[in-house]
Amino acid sequence: MCCGTSSLWVRFALVFIIIGFIFETVGFATATWMFNNTNGETKIGLWISQTCSGSVCTDDEVPSSYKDDKYRATQAIEILAFILYLVAPFLIGTFVFVESSRGQKLVIVCMVVCFVIGGLLGIGLIVWMVYVQTQAAFTPGYSMGLTIVGGVLAVFAGLLFIPETGDDDEYDDRIVKQRAMTPRYSHHHAPRRVHVRSITPSDESSRGSSRGSTPDYFTSRQSRKTYDSMPSPMDTPKTYDSMPTPMPQSVSETGISTGRNFRPPTYNDVSSITLQRDRV
Repeated sequence: MCCGTSSLWVRFALVFIIIGFIFETVGFATATWMFNNTNGETKIGLWISQTCSGSVCTDDEVPSSYKDDKYRATQAIEILAFILYLVAPFLIGTFVFVESSRGQKLVIVCMVVCFVIGGLLGIGLIVWMVYVQTQAAFTPGYSMGLTIVGGVLAVFAGLLFIPETGDDDEYDDRIVKQRAMTPRYSHHHAPRRVHVRSITPSDESSRGSSRGSTPDYFTSRQSRKTYDSMPSPMDTPKTYDSMPTPMPQSVSETGISTGRNFRPPTYNDVSSITLQRDRV
């Protein structure tokens, strides 16, 4: 997908912040923050004023008679909100499109920026409404309403970041689960399974027949005798008696008859396992 493993909430937050920025820009630049229709139509904005007589309208600077402390305070608040609105789409866009930059710090920064924008635009609304009440025959205009819509969208964008809050470990778990659900990762990055097929005697016989009479590893392995397959000569006394006798020794000097079968003198000190090994 276009946005990688980012959640649906932050994608909506990016859409809201972009639309809110458009509303804020239009309201910030237009001249209809307040107007009256007493003698023609007079519109006053934050930076320009407009006077219409019939179908002819003339743009000019705001007269100095309108610039009191409340007016300048509204200008300052709107400038701060507009600067933050320039930064917010880049921050949220970085979070959505750059996976390596995602973390709890960036989540907190995006939320704070969005809430500060909404708070500044709300304060600007209150100050401007107080200012409009001091101006006779003037009523609020649509430019102020557009900036309020921009502030509400910024607050909604900040609220959409709440599901992204939590520990970094929990966030990494969500990323892993999202990758597993994404076809791109599940198809190309799935662990490969190795199928191991056991060799049966029929397979070995077929190998031998296909290669002719030449012995190979598989056939020679079956005919090879190992130590474990050999019979043990010490299993029973009968087996021991059937073993080849040692050579007879002549000991007539000691009074023992010649030709008697003697066991080795160290037989009693040798274990059956050692004797079996030497026998093999």
